Amino acid sequence: MWGALVDGGVRDVRWLNEHEIPVFARYHTSVQSIGRWKVTSYQESVSLRGATSTWVTVDPGDFVVADEDGAVVIPQQYIGRVLEEAERLTATEVKIREALAAGDSLSECLAKFGHV
Repeated sequence: MWGALVDGGVRDVRWLNEHEIPVFARYHTSVQSIGRWKVTSYQESVSLRGATSTWVTVDPGDFVVADEDGAVVIPQQYIGRVLEEAERLTATEVKIREALAAGDSLSECLAKFGHV
């Protein structure tokens, strides 16, 4: 799937959602941008301001996971390892939720399964 990460503001979010165009931006704005932007290239590396580092480089082929809370960029060479670890952690989380539903306390679950 394709989409856009914007290191700035976007508008017309409802329209974008209705057309299933995934766009994740720093903020929403009512300010029109026509005449103040243009496409100069595509499929090139870009740098965006990061949350845990000053800048994050996003390269074509990188795996980007985003929602309304933020975005994570996984460099292409690490995608397989990261997805395997995510699946392992998800399986552990399922076990923790089942144990909690069965009456175990959170501290018992963390002692048994570890932190996720």
